[in-house]
Amino acid sequence: MGVKGVAPNVYLISVNILRNPVTGNGFTGSEIGAAITWAVASNGGNADILSNSWGVPIQGYSESNITAAYNSARTTGRGGTKGAVLVFASGNSNLAWSGVSFPANIPNNIAVGAITNQGAIWNYSSRGSEMDLVAPSGDVSLLGNLTTTDRMNTNGHETGNYTNRFGGTSAACPQVAGVAALMLSVNPALTEAQVRTKLQQTATDMGSAGFDNTFGYGRVNAYAAVMSALPSAFITGPAQICPSGSYSVTNIPSGSTVEWSSSNTGVLTINASTGAASRVGDGQVTITATISYFSGCPGFQLTKTINVGKPTISFTVNGQPFQNGQVCVGSSNYIDIVGHDPMNSYTWTLQPGSTGSLSGSGSSATFSNNSIACSGISVVASNSCGTTNTGLTICTKNCFMAAYNVYPNPAKDYLNITFGDVKTTTALPEQVILYGEQSMAPIKSISVKDVFEQGTFKNGNTIEMQVKDLPRGTYYLHVVPQKDSD
Repeated sequence: MGVKGVAPNVYLISVNILRNPVTGNGFTGSEIGAAITWAVASNGGNADILSNSWGVPIQGYSESNITAAYNSARTTGRGGTKGAVLVFASGNSNLAWSGVSFPANIPNNIAVGAITNQGAIWNYSSRGSEMDLVAPSGDVSLLGNLTTTDRMNTNGHETGNYTNRFGGTSAACPQVAGVAALMLSVNPALTEAQVRTKLQQTATDMGSAGFDNTFGYGRVNAYAAVMSALPSAFITGPAQICPSGSYSVTNIPSGSTVEWSSSNTGVLTINASTGAASRVGDGQVTITATISYFSGCPGFQLTKTINVGKPTISFTVNGQPFQNGQVCVGSSNYIDIVGHDPMNSYTWTLQPGSTGSLSGSGSSATFSNNSIACSGISVVASNSCGTTNTGLTICTKNCFMAAYNVYPNPAKDYLNITFGDVKTTTALPEQVILYGEQSMAPIKSISVKDVFEQGTFKNGNTIEMQVKDLPRGTYYLHVVPQKDSD
């Protein structure tokens, strides 16, 4: 009975760097460097990822040939443009000395420590500022609890072909290498630096918040890492549908399945399997592509908003939803078509008998009216599917009065009310009324409209109210707005 690894469909290449089978001696640094170079060479192993479950358990150790070979592999691997991904066991020497072992501590190598199945760091797991990630593992010295392949028959640790005693950071390292292989399987264009960064950014944080010397960036998160590696997939297809159209998704992993849906089947239907879409009505619709690529794992969704059929029109006036309503007389009012399609053309006209000024350009228009009246505005919208005629009615009202000044106070013979704007009645009050303090009953009143129409303003902008016949006392002046004023 065997096992299935993190990335079961990858090709594995074994490179012996520990002991010469002929002499029985260990390899030199230059020989190990040559093996690393061969492993990533296009005419050698041509490996994309090097999983290194080995290290030198000596504090401060380094070897220049090995360092140079790994640095070269990281830059010249995978065709010389993307670089090989280098994953290392951080070492099992924490109980003896502090720091990450060589060669895991070479800058930009991915150093992986070991945690228990409860998420605690193993006491033996080497740690330090060079740490990147951690992954689950068992104990060391063949006291672990992970199952893996063994050398066949009596050549390995067990008499069979598998062992269930694997552990240490050597068991944690290949799990991260397997996740890196999954990332490259969905996006082979990723560089070594991009894979390393995405592994770090998607790790599940452990220990102190953010990076720390014990857990690095955290526990490797296979799903998050693969999701982050996916290329920027997008929906292709027409932005406008008259009778029909077809949609597909670009940049999705090989073997993915796509399921299509429409946000409004009363306007557009779309075949769930093929992405073939047909017009049912007119309007704006969002189509959704649900992409699945690993059995048992959640996929992701892409959306695209499209315009279907003839233009559908709704309005905002001054930024607020509007169909028929009131605006202020004399003001400029900005009309916009909501969610307009840039492929549409628009023609704005003021309906016959309407007053005011209308200036339309594209999906926007400006309207103003210096008279209190209701005006009809027509819009003709056209696209490749047809033409829609619609419109709105805007009524004006008096929203303000002209500034005024009342003097003198106290008044002896006459009380003057001077207005800042007397060009039209729309900016004037309806009347002014004087009340007595004792009874609060109106004593005198003047119709401002009559004064305007008769042209009897004093000095062109002043109403004069006689008060010399009133007894000495306190009075109140009420300036009454027009009935349709705010």
